[in-house]
Amino acid sequence: MSVNIRVYRVFGSEVEPLRRATEKELQRLLFGPEGGTGWEMDPDRMLDLEKSWLAVNHVLAGSDGRPPLTFLVDDAIGESIDYEFTYGPGRLVEPRLASEIAASISALPSATIEARLDDASSMSQLYPFSIGGSYAPEHRAWVAASFSELTAFVCRAAKLDCGLLVGSA
Repeated sequence: MSVNIRVYRVFGSEVEPLRRATEKELQRLLFGPEGGTGWEMDPDRMLDLEKSWLAVNHVLAGSDGRPPLTFLVDDAIGESIDYEFTYGPGRLVEPRLASEIAASISALPSATIEARLDDASSMSQLYPFSIGGSYAPEHRAWVAASFSELTAFVCRAAKLDCGLLVGSA
């Protein structure tokens, strides 16, 4: 079994109700009522980074990782909510902080992004590449695509004045 990270877009009006929601109410939001669909099935609301999340975090934050760019892995960014994802509670990132994250991502120099994507030595030590010990060109393309999707998702969230919910499945 492996860990996947999912990022959900949370509209500003949903932040307070999400803080107070019970686990059952959060489950209904994410997966929908019986026979319905929830955020899990809406590509405008949820981005599944699958197994690329640790490599994407490296592209975002490098080896010395500093907030807020470490938001995928740093439990101190955002607040824990009362919903237990597969590997721990979800973290709610308020719209203001989501905007800071988007600005920080946008400020990353393309040369830095490319250098991190090309850093086979570091990448081969990260899951899932550490299993086979290699980081091949097709892996780079996959991580670059995941990074681009995350960038677009977070920047759109900021533009819509949305927060984020980060959870591991």
